Amino acid sequence: MNKIIVGTLVVLLAGCGTTDRSQRHTDTLRQTQYQRTERTLQMTFPEIQQALFKHERHCGHAPVFTMKEGEASLATITEADIDDTPWNQRILVDLMWLEPSIRQETRTRAHVYSFFSNKEIKTRIRNIFNAIERPEDCPSAT
Repeated sequence: MNKIIVGTLVVLLAGCGTTDRSQRHTDTLRQTQYQRTERTLQMTFPEIQQALFKHERHCGHAPVFTMKEGEASLATITEADIDDTPWNQRILVDLMWLEPSIRQETRTRAHVYSFFSNKEIKTRIRNIFNAIERPEDCPSAT
């Protein structure tokens, strides 16, 4: 009986450690020196989600849109295969919905983070935004 309880506790603690470690890596990535680009999308969160759903229907995969818990104006986009990507090679897109004003319609600000900045990363970032802006276009297998 004690072995079962100890085993269960070890599994639970291991899961907590993974979540904390993953959060630490994400927080580290969200630093200014790792910001690779920023953009303003003339879209709302529902429009971005609809574009990603359409991209997934056309191409079989799409970046993943996730709302920040407890926040209506903050979200994150990650690549679909994030679990297969080492933490230090991930791309993170933080989204902030901006309220419409007299001068501008509703829009979303995107800040893109990656530890690296090379040709492959730039292509992956471009593919994320292409999935949103041109959801019918699938990236070529290069």
